[in-house]
Amino acid sequence: RKAEFEKKKRLVDEWESSLRQCGSVILCDGSRLRSSVEINIRKHVRDNITAYIFGNNGCLRKAIRNVSSTWPRIIELLPFVQGKIVLIATKKNLDPFVIRDRIEEIMSYSYANEADVCQSDIFIHEGPTGLDPSQTSFWAALNIPTKISKGAIEVKRTCLLSKK
Repeated sequence: RKAEFEKKKRLVDEWESSLRQCGSVILCDGSRLRSSVEINIRKHVRDNITAYIFGNNGCLRKAIRNVSSTWPRIIELLPFVQGKIVLIATKKNLDPFVIRDRIEEIMSYSYANEADVCQSDIFIHEGPTGLDPSQTSFWAALNIPTKISKGAIEVKRTCLLSKK
């Protein structure tokens, strides 16, 4: 128990030091991020950052509170430190939007899992699908009305697939 406390204290101290040295902070949603993509992001932005923090929100909150005495506006990040987040602390002489653009180039998300919550409504719009007629059972299983038109499956009307 004491060893874990010491480990967390070292982690908070390390992150606090990185936050004090940085010029700006980028906060990303890491909930759908694949580990291979995370490794690629670290590799491509390594030279331009002081810290890449992924995990333990309690320790991150503590580090942010400790740094807030010298950097008061960082406390505004606290409401967003929940779930699986990635915090990237950039070097002082670097525009954070350059790193954000680089991350967006690399970023790809993992597939949805059974218990995931949908972030917006998903619709299947009416019109041709480009699928051959042998795949109608897929659409029937989803209760989506289809017809075969010009040798391809066509959705008859727009249907709600998943609700927010």
